[in-house]
Amino acid sequence: MSKAAFVDLVTADQPDAPAYFTYDAVLNTRERPTLDETLKRELNALSVEGVLELQVGGLQIVDTRDFNAFAAVHLKGSLNIPLGGSYAGTAGTLLDAETPIVLITDTGAEHESALRLGRVGFDQVIGYLEGGLAALNGRPDLLASTERLAAPLAAERLAAPLSVA
Repeated sequence: MSKAAFVDLVTADQPDAPAYFTYDAVLNTRERPTLDETLKRELNALSVEGVLELQVGGLQIVDTRDFNAFAAVHLKGSLNIPLGGSYAGTAGTLLDAETPIVLITDTGAEHESALRLGRVGFDQVIGYLEGGLAALNGRPDLLASTERLAAPLAAERLAAPLSVA
């Protein structure tokens, strides 16, 4: 088998590399702090007011809680990327590598959330919401919810004609 035929065989049906792979390749050519050093810098507990001030500046707020918990209630403007499953790969695909990140996590998951982002080169986490979503108790003006649909119901709704009220 020729080299070209072998490469074709091995790479058949492989998806394109995620966009963050190129970003990571460039990062790997530079001298950078260790991940432990980065995490010491990143794991800052932020108050609700601090997060809101940063949100005005255009940072990314990543809520790493389970998708059902996020759907029930979340901070307006936050993006849900659950910590389970392919968290880092999804984050690397959806997030802007140059824009700072604030995390909203279940209590105790701050370190793992930042660590897994750091492993794919997303080390611009500037902190996490201290106390998680519970810090927003008494602030319904800052909260939103999202309806979740099972696939069959979603398909049914998409197939139904639009009603104009």
